[in-house]
Amino acid sequence: MIDTAKHRQLMNLTLLPLLAFLIVFSFWDLIIYRLDFIWNHIFRGGDILQHVAPTWRYYFAHKGIDVGGDIISDYYLDVILPPLYKFFYWFLTLFVTPPESSSIIALGINLIILSALTASAYVVTRSALVTVFVSGLTLNFMTLSSIWSTGLERSIGSALLSISLFFLVSGRFRYLGFLAVVSVLIYPPAALLIFGSYALALRMEEGLSLKTAQKLIILGVLFVVASTPQMLAGKAYGNRLTASDANQIEEVGPGGRLSSVDRGRVELNPWKILKQNVGRYLVKISLSISEDSSNQGHKSVGKNFKKYKKRLVDGIAGLIAISALVLTPFYRRLDQAKKHLLKRVLILPASMISCYLAAIVLFPWLYIPSRYISIGASVVMLCVVPVILWLCLELFKNKTVTSLTFIAAFVSLALLLHGGLPQLPDRINAKRLALAKYEKKNQLEQAVTLLPPTALIAGWPSGRINSIPYVTGRKAL
Repeated sequence: MIDTAKHRQLMNLTLLPLLAFLIVFSFWDLIIYRLDFIWNHIFRGGDILQHVAPTWRYYFAHKGIDVGGDIISDYYLDVILPPLYKFFYWFLTLFVTPPESSSIIALGINLIILSALTASAYVVTRSALVTVFVSGLTLNFMTLSSIWSTGLERSIGSALLSISLFFLVSGRFRYLGFLAVVSVLIYPPAALLIFGSYALALRMEEGLSLKTAQKLIILGVLFVVASTPQMLAGKAYGNRLTASDANQIEEVGPGGRLSSVDRGRVELNPWKILKQNVGRYLVKISLSISEDSSNQGHKSVGKNFKKYKKRLVDGIAGLIAISALVLTPFYRRLDQAKKHLLKRVLILPASMISCYLAAIVLFPWLYIPSRYISIGASVVMLCVVPVILWLCLELFKNKTVTSLTFIAAFVSLALLLHGGLPQLPDRINAKRLALAKYEKKNQLEQAVTLLPPTALIAGWPSGRINSIPYVTGRKAL
């Protein structure tokens, strides 16, 4: 018989250099694009305009320029933006502009998530192959999606949840409690998720005891103290919304910003739920990329890409379902250590579901319910799905099968990203073309920056004019 330790060491020595080469070979082109994408501020959603533009006041204040106030920026700085989030921008604007600050934060978010998920996978599995696969899967998600491309609070929240997942699987619950309090000052929904994870972890590890209750009470008090200043700051701007008030807002009604999920209308078909989550949070590939390709004479690319994505989502969802079905009846065959690790891995998803249901019941007091799923779903799926597959394969007690499965999966992923998918080069070129177009259109913002910081730009608030406050720091009427 082959010694397991020597077998694993031999596999690592021979295959890990190959996998490291495949990472560089497969992701290099996309990583370079990703950095370009983040640094050129091409991502300009409504939230980034609102949550970053007010911090130009810090930038000009550092230069001794008084640009005056406006009620929208005042409201966001006083009420909406959490204290530590504002401090990040206050500090970074000592050196760079707010859009560049957002890019720096986004790069840090990507690095933290990649590092935390990689470390979590290794702590759980102690398998170099699974760890490398999780790294590759995370890089795939990062380079082909727009999530975590900005320095928004919810993006930082995803990074905080990835750190909390590492603390959970490694048993560092003391740090988890500290992280929950700090998170209140950055993104309160993430703080609630981490607090819930901490409570569930203590319940699992220590049971229902007086000591556990004391820890939760102390953390709860710190949680309330940290969040109170921001909650009270809104009084100067009017009364808080009640549940009946919120239901009368157009955004909450049919066709509004809030989805049916936020209103408690949940899909009950498990297969549909699984496919929706895989497509949205694991195989997150923006179809707008293929649309760009179609506009450049590659009309078949978008159509073929949609078919490919559907097959990919169905295949991965099927793999997860099969693994879960195999793992469930044979759960008792896992040794005690693996059972314990599996429970720790599932704590964060349990906290997400609990907070989501609580937000629906207490709407609107706990913010938008779906945020408790969206900010953590990708983090959870990128790490939990490979771990479940690994546990399923571990039932067979065959290290060779487990190793070969992850080698085959990673090589397939590498080939896919490097060009195994015919339209991938077109998608990369289309994004580069979009960057080139962005540089040409950027002439408007460059002209506006020549105006005094106190200038007011008149124009209809849509299209390019809507980006003026974010890109230049000048106010737009």
